[in-house]
Amino acid sequence: MQFRTKARAVDLLGKGQIADLPTAIIELWKNGYDAYADNLTAEIFQKEYADLENDLFLLTDDGKGMSQSDILDKWLVLGTDSKSRALLEIKPDKETLWKKPRVKAGEKGIGRLSVAFLGNPMLMLTKRIGFPLQLLFLIGAY
Repeated sequence: MQFRTKARAVDLLGKGQIADLPTAIIELWKNGYDAYADNLTAEIFQKEYADLENDLFLLTDDGKGMSQSDILDKWLVLGTDSKSRALLEIKPDKETLWKKPRVKAGEKGIGRLSVAFLGNPMLMLTKRIGFPLQLLFLIGAY
């Protein structure tokens, strides 16, 4: 037997698990840290000051990025154990961006649910070494 869910479940879980904007940003920063990022930024562009139709939240990091299979098999799948299987990588390599292995900051997989708290639509651009640039655009209930 396999559980099934609707995209709305992600929206409900994200808004239920994330208390406020700072918590949402911290959860997403944990994802960047776990991806061996050294530089993480969070910027808010308010429509009143940036000549936009809507407010815009931009989060960037310089971590290892994701391939298409990382997005499809890990990021878009709730409950994966991809982080718990490897609490510490054994040696610095492409997976750690040749940095000393880190203890994972994220643990429950709710960082990705933060996008539901932050609003929609959501556009994610990610590039993993040796793989093409990936673009994920989510709109509506997720």
